[in-house]
Amino acid sequence: MEDGVETAGQRSRGSAEGVRGEVPGGPDGARTREFVDSVEVAVVTMSDEDTRWACTQVVPRRPIPRALSILSAIRDSGGIETLSEISRSTRLPKSTVHRLLAEMQGYGMVVRAGYHYRHGEAVCRLARPGSTQELQRLRRGILPSLIDIHWRTGYLVGLGVASGNIVDFVHLIYSSGYCSVAERIENDSQLAGSAAGRVLMAFDPGLAARFAVFAGYRGEDENGGGLPAWLSTELREIRRREVSFNPRVPGALLAAAVPVFNVTGTAVAALSVAAPRRVFNSREAHSSLQATRMAAQRILRETVAADWRSAKPGRPVE
Repeated sequence: MEDGVETAGQRSRGSAEGVRGEVPGGPDGARTREFVDSVEVAVVTMSDEDTRWACTQVVPRRPIPRALSILSAIRDSGGIETLSEISRSTRLPKSTVHRLLAEMQGYGMVVRAGYHYRHGEAVCRLARPGSTQELQRLRRGILPSLIDIHWRTGYLVGLGVASGNIVDFVHLIYSSGYCSVAERIENDSQLAGSAAGRVLMAFDPGLAARFAVFAGYRGEDENGGGLPAWLSTELREIRRREVSFNPRVPGALLAAAVPVFNVTGTAVAALSVAAPRRVFNSREAHSSLQATRMAAQRILRETVAADWRSAKPGRPVE
């Protein structure tokens, strides 16, 4: 309370965050102050004729749209951004951004590293299918298509998801000639060292930023989320073409990978193929992956539809 004015929130909780600020020369020459608590904003004014403050408006705060705009700004910047940059991107006052970031940190939505902020584990977890039935249904439903690619081409075929700083291949289809290569891929497949990993990083700026920190990159490209310029350029090209061709696969193989998007447009997995240079056909690999990706994304759409139908309450028949 100040000068006899209090918000409804203060009346019910007995506390407030305080005065946001005073703006002289408001409507009709009145001065304006905003009292902020955790639920609402009370706008009080003082006219030149009357020296008493009077509450003129109580406005509910809208933290959710603002928090979403902050998360979007971090994503659009490449996965890591400063408070000032977020303020410019969202057109929110720095004080508002600072307060929201502090609250979002408490919920694990963002993580602070020095002067920069990136998506926290709570946000990243929402984009990953591993903790839901989505991945399990995708694994079961896409397996026949993966086997079909292998039988038609003889290539090593995989379905991978990001797990920390590596690619976890939840499916890896191969013949006996690929056993040693498959073992190396399963045991050590760094994100930046595989076609599947680069596809996943290209479409997940938060994942790329976390990998940059893990790898100790100093961020030659200021717009690349801490990644070196050459890798940022490659990821941008992957986003443009929606395919990654990577020659640096263990065993001197050539590889290609495409992203699998869920219904929200999030890349939740990567489909990949690999084969020795002498037999690898990039056009065949790309067309096979594109057809299989369409099947995978259809499975994900059907999964969401099935979940919605099961959760939908029954309606009386008219």
